[in-house]
Amino acid sequence: MEKSKKRLTFFQLRDIVITETEKGLMMATLYHWKFTEDMPFAFDMQFYPVPPLNPMIDFHSSIHINLILEHGMSRKVGNTVFHFKRGDIQITAPWEPHGGSQIEKNLRLLGITTDPDLLLRNLITYRHKALSLFLLEPLERYRIVNTPATRKIRMDYCKALPAITGSNPEIVTIRRWLAVQSMLTELLDCIKSEDLPEAQYRLYQRLVLVLDLFKNGQKISVQEAAEACSLSTRQFSDIFRQVYRMPFSKFEMRNRLSHAASLLRQGLPLKLVAEQTGFYDSSHLSRHFYRNFGITPGKIR
Repeated sequence: MEKSKKRLTFFQLRDIVITETEKGLMMATLYHWKFTEDMPFAFDMQFYPVPPLNPMIDFHSSIHINLILEHGMSRKVGNTVFHFKRGDIQITAPWEPHGGSQIEKNLRLLGITTDPDLLLRNLITYRHKALSLFLLEPLERYRIVNTPATRKIRMDYCKALPAITGSNPEIVTIRRWLAVQSMLTELLDCIKSEDLPEAQYRLYQRLVLVLDLFKNGQKISVQEAAEACSLSTRQFSDIFRQVYRMPFSKFEMRNRLSHAASLLRQGLPLKLVAEQTGFYDSSHLSRHFYRNFGITPGKIR
């Protein structure tokens, strides 16, 4: 049943209707997105006839692109709470804490989630610019992508993306993937290079070698991470905090907990999940899980 649900996410534009009885389920929603060349993104239309509250804070390596089609919502991204209105685009960068959503009644949005590597590989000459945009602080990124200069692009794609449908799912997927890339290319074309600080990009390049170590959800020490980047522990910690706006220890813990949530949703026993994600035992994982997400591991099964 779960596999069937995921296939729909990738190959069809779905109307996800969240009803009053499903509000409680949203409170336990944690994702660890997995994408491949054949399935490079998730694409869904979400409609909320009632205004649910989702206090969860999510954390993962994927990118969210939300287009607000009707009404609005508030969401915490990083340390800032934003209010998104009709026609706005919200881009959540990789490894950026986000959630705590307050949703207006009858909100309708188009949600796109993708892997940054798969996306950047296809943006070709805009790769550097896109990565620099993702490295901005959330408030600055919001301001840059929602200017009057980008309004026509945003409104055009609010109409064009939901209209891409058809009977052949593979062709529909290709058309949507191309349209998402086209939208981002047009947005990036409107952004001046001088508005995207080069210094942050250069710092990020010094950390690239450590990012693969986070993909399996195992425990990583700051010493191991620094060695992977050929930096001293102090240099690494300083650069890491500047790029990701949090200490390495907090990032590393959130990453393991995000992987743990993914494994729990697949039905793995708590004890095994604790072992695979570097916790001493089930109670150790449960304590950190509750401290970070406000719920026990059992709530997301």
